[in-house]
Amino acid sequence: MKPPPYVGITGITTPEQAQALLDMWPASAPPLSLMLGVLASPKSLAGDCNPRSPQRDVIPSLYRHDPRALNLIHYHTKDLATLAEQLIGVSSIRQAHPSTDGVQINVAWPGRDQILEYGQWAPSISRVVLQVGPSMLGSSWSIEVIAELVDREYAGIITDVLVDVSGGRGKPLDPAWARRAVKAFSTWNRDVRIGIAGGLSVETVGRLEPLINGYDLSIDTETAMRTQDDELDLDACHAYLDAAAEIRGWR
Repeated sequence: MKPPPYVGITGITTPEQAQALLDMWPASAPPLSLMLGVLASPKSLAGDCNPRSPQRDVIPSLYRHDPRALNLIHYHTKDLATLAEQLIGVSSIRQAHPSTDGVQINVAWPGRDQILEYGQWAPSISRVVLQVGPSMLGSSWSIEVIAELVDREYAGIITDVLVDVSGGRGKPLDPAWARRAVKAFSTWNRDVRIGIAGGLSVETVGRLEPLINGYDLSIDTETAMRTQDDELDLDACHAYLDAAAEIRGWR
């Protein structure tokens, strides 16, 4: 059974931000419908943070223990040989609420065995999301071939695929290409929830309304929710969440 779709904002660094986003979300919204994304990497966990990545000891305070919230750590690393060990380590930081927690793996073509090892450590984890980001999409393969390969490699061990043309760079999503990508992944990856990301904001999310509702998609945004100083813009977040909730019929 597919997990439910979500509307996400990534780049949360303080508990005040996390709570503010949850307060903006409709009280009547369904369970696990607001994804609160926390960026992490070996650098940030070692203390070398940026405005989008919290300190290691802050991460537990970012989790919202609310049925509407889906708490995801978005993890990036270059050390693929020990990915499972790293995912276990970063997941161990959180306070234990596995039914509303999960990870998004921001790694191009992670080893299947590494994800399996992580899944065996955390069998009750709510979500394991694979980001299909710029490194994967920039290959010479067509999106249809990428979708087939993702299904062949990761079927049964991930819960979601997030097709992200931007990878946190704010690159806008072309609606025609997005439709083609979603169709390709929906054809092959029938047991996982499909999501899209790339430059989504209150100004752009409405253009994807037929696609979002037609395929029951998850959506995520990051850079469009930042100020010029790269801080989380709560006003932009509020407008975006209102628009997204309206599109989904959750308000």
